[in-house]
Amino acid sequence: MKTLLEDHPSLLDDADIRRLLNRDYCKNELGLIITNHSLLRRIEDGRMFNDRSRYWVRIYADKFYVCQEWWRQDHCHNASRLILFAQRIAAAKPDNAGVPALESHIKDFSDYIGRNCP
Repeated sequence: MKTLLEDHPSLLDDADIRRLLNRDYCKNELGLIITNHSLLRRIEDGRMFNDRSRYWVRIYADKFYVCQEWWRQDHCHNASRLILFAQRIAAAKPDNAGVPALESHIKDFSDYIGRNCP
């Protein structure tokens, strides 16, 4: 998220941010299994959800928390879905200076899947 929100924020447009703030999108379209939370949450909404901290303490781009509810048993599934998301972002803006960094993350996720997933 640091690459997308801080290092190369021009990779994401407002619609991408809205989608990452939407738990239904994160679950249904992005396919993330993170206990039914959105990937991002605005800092004004806080880190707590149902009286429990569900988002990391670190604030990204002075605006967002990132969900911390990632389960080991879902890592392979989540990594493959994040690859698809990152590939879509890279394909939409092929000339963006952040694409090489995004491609590096795609490779890291692919390597992770190759080492850890059946």
